[in-house]
Amino acid sequence: MTNARAATTITVTGQATEKIAPDLGAVRLSVGFSSPDRAEVVDSANRAHAAVIDSVRALPEAEVDSWTSGQLRFWSYRPWNDQGEVKPLQHEAKAEITVRFSDFSALSAWVAEITLVEGTTLDGIEWSLREDTEQRVLEAAQREAVAAAVRKAEVYAAALALGTVTPVEVSDPGLLSPEQPPFARSAMMSDSLRMSAPGGSGAQFQPEDLTVEARVNVRFTAGGPAAA
Repeated sequence: MTNARAATTITVTGQATEKIAPDLGAVRLSVGFSSPDRAEVVDSANRAHAAVIDSVRALPEAEVDSWTSGQLRFWSYRPWNDQGEVKPLQHEAKAEITVRFSDFSALSAWVAEITLVEGTTLDGIEWSLREDTEQRVLEAAQREAVAAAVRKAEVYAAALALGTVTPVEVSDPGLLSPEQPPFARSAMMSDSLRMSAPGGSGAQFQPEDLTVEARVNVRFTAGGPAAA
């Protein structure tokens, strides 16, 4: 009787990274005032907020993707000093504005101008991709991650003289179905997405490329009766 050779299971992770320049830069700005004089706070906050909104509305449509503004919030509180004494009533006002630019030269120029308005603070700039760009780049990374998994499995199979590998399960990381002892994990298709981009410094903001990463777990068999 001839004993058929059992197939060997090979489980690998494929990973790929794509780098691409961001499409959009979202400027996060706040307008805020604090003073014991409530009338001064209200007046200053309203004028600064109006100046920022007027400036945003004056921006050319070709330079701005979208913008949002929260309403001015006013509140009062009694601070305490280090001796535990209650100090005079303090009044504050604040509003957040976000402007999403598609033109980064315009972004830099506007930030330099708007931060001269009294009471404004630049809270940060977030770089991102448009949805269609993100999907296109992610799909490219996913395809390369699968190809990387195939190449890795073929190396393992060749080292063990197992012949051709056959994919049996594809999965997002951590989703492979459990096998009988003690190999674990299983089935479907992967995309782990990570995006990062440090901002620039000074008057000109030049973001670094965004990083889009895909990872996939793939299980193969090789060396069994069906192997070539």
